Amino acid sequence: HVNVRIRQGEIFGFLGSNGCGKSTTMKMLTGLLDASEGKAWLFGKEVDPKDINTRRRVGYMSQAFSLYSELTVFQNLELHARLFHVPEEKRDARVQEMVERFGLKDVTDSLPENLPLGIRQRLSLAVAMVHQPELLILDEPTSGVDPIARDGFWRLLIELSRRDKVTIFISTHFMNEAERCDRMS
Repeated sequence: HVNVRIRQGEIFGFLGSNGCGKSTTMKMLTGLLDASEGKAWLFGKEVDPKDINTRRRVGYMSQAFSLYSELTVFQNLELHARLFHVPEEKRDARVQEMVERFGLKDVTDSLPENLPLGIRQRLSLAVAMVHQPELLILDEPTSGVDPIARDGFWRLLIELSRRDKVTIFISTHFMNEAERCDRMS
């Protein structure tokens, strides 16, 4: 029984306690889970998990760290650029842009498991953005992150929304984070 409309370029907060269905709803929007009832729409079309063109327009960051721990920061970015079909002639520049933009320059050769949580979250965000999606779906991306790293993460989100016009759908159970959103449900 969820009914929301998210405007292009806005940061839309999905506020709720643990277990209330935020992650499930987000997984339904990405096509990772079938809708239990009703219909979900993205970009004016019903969500179809097989529609790779729509999925390429979405960046998703799950609640749990889900990158490859045996690959370096650089290798994770490069792999995801390939998986999302960033054109070969643009791939190196795009990966380098993500390294610079998300403050990963000093850790490109590091394995994710050796990084502090705040840096791992920035890496996850960079991976979700490497293919230049129009929509970012972020499932409690700052859970467990210290306040300074959380604030830096939010500065990145605001820049993505305002400068790049990326639509951001973010779940949280922190009221102070929800207050940073343009709208919330």
